[in-house]
Amino acid sequence: MCLTTLQDSVKEVEALRDENESLRVANAELLNRLSLFSNSTRMMSSFAPNVRPSSASLVGEFSRLGIGSAFCESNNGEEFPSVSPTSVIEPNQFVRGDPRVSMPKSISVRSKGYLKSVATTQRPTRQQKTN
Repeated sequence: MCLTTLQDSVKEVEALRDENESLRVANAELLNRLSLFSNSTRMMSSFAPNVRPSSASLVGEFSRLGIGSAFCESNNGEEFPSVSPTSVIEPNQFVRGDPRVSMPKSISVRSKGYLKSVATTQRPTRQQKTN
């Protein structure tokens, strides 16, 4: 039972990784299209300041992005990048290169006053009485 649960979890992790990579590709394509659209809008506004692009052209740009299962199926042969180009997290940032050093769980520290108080409260032993 635990083995099947583990296998299901591994399959789910792989599916999530694949989905994450396809979302990264879609995000990169979206950024590219928005950049191109923004540049073309700036160029058009510099030539004709009163003319603005229609919302239909913007919607058309978004509809061509190809996000979803149909997009994933059409790109089966493509290699997805493992790192997002816009990620703020460095690759392998959380991987430890050096082995961990084992430290003690507790440290006992005694002061000089502790030793003096223990010595004065001790009773003399038989050997001390006979001398």
